[in-house]
Amino acid sequence: MQWTTNVATEPCNRPRNKYKNVIPYDFNRVKLHSACTIEDVPEERTSNADSQLLQSLSDYVNASFIPGVCPISCARVAEANNLPQRYIAAQAPVQQTAVLFWQMIWDNNVKLIVMLTRSFENSKEKCYPYWPVSKQVESEEDIVEKTIGHFCIRLQTQENGVSFIRRILVIINQDEEKIAPRRVVQLHMTAWTDFSAPRKDDFYAFLSEYWDSRKKLEDAASPILVHCSAGVGRTGTFIALDQLCQHVRVLHELGQANGKSEQRADEIYENLRDAQDQNAIKLNKMFAHPSDTIKIYETVMWLRSQRRFMVQNESQYIFLFDFIADYIARLSGEGNAYDNI
Repeated sequence: MQWTTNVATEPCNRPRNKYKNVIPYDFNRVKLHSACTIEDVPEERTSNADSQLLQSLSDYVNASFIPGVCPISCARVAEANNLPQRYIAAQAPVQQTAVLFWQMIWDNNVKLIVMLTRSFENSKEKCYPYWPVSKQVESEEDIVEKTIGHFCIRLQTQENGVSFIRRILVIINQDEEKIAPRRVVQLHMTAWTDFSAPRKDDFYAFLSEYWDSRKKLEDAASPILVHCSAGVGRTGTFIALDQLCQHVRVLHELGQANGKSEQRADEIYENLRDAQDQNAIKLNKMFAHPSDTIKIYETVMWLRSQRRFMVQNESQYIFLFDFIADYIARLSGEGNAYDNI
């Protein structure tokens, strides 16, 4: 089926797209609650024609709503309520779209941001720093702020890890002063470059922190914002693994509850045969429904029906198989266990 992308390609919206070919479908695009213009663009970076387009009112932002559960491969996860109701898969902002990015966060009451790119990679800007940049915040008395359009963003805390950074941001909407400031957690993975797959240990640590942060969300209906640079390759890989890992875990826990800890699931990994580690496929598992399969290919194709190019290249696709096989081994006690995983 060919989904339309008419809104994304309208002349007034083209400056809001970071890449010409990475645009959201019309049916599930994120709409700003009120039409906005692009703000804070240096004059030397725009022509007169561009300037007119930048000042056009539009509710468009380059982002897509993704259902929290893949209906093809993760139906049992929905029963266990282990996934968010929905994600927002978005492109990273450039300077001229940063205000739209924050407006989207505010409109959808986003409480958790998953950022999967560095600001700069190979001397190229991958994401405009839409938060106050500081190497370390020693105490809450150290006020570090950044103003983007009508939003004031305050860096409350920052914890620097080996492969990721955890920030707590306080957001003030200066156009809606009667509404209390909002708190947003940003998990920023710094060890995953564009068009590549991460190290498994780095991804395990990040996924553990993400799951722990998601459990603590006060508003379960709040969408999880996931972005890399274009919002498709690393973003699609992350969402796919979040869904698939939870699916595997639910099947595992159902098997334990049903007293089937010794049962061998001969068919459950039938589509993992393309994984690099063939031995990881032939494991004794603890699943309630051995006829179920881990449908990685179908999950990726479904994600691509929601947003173009999700899971962008071969290395990311292979990583899905490799990580799921390793995750299964860890659940079965045949690998290193991680808390919250």
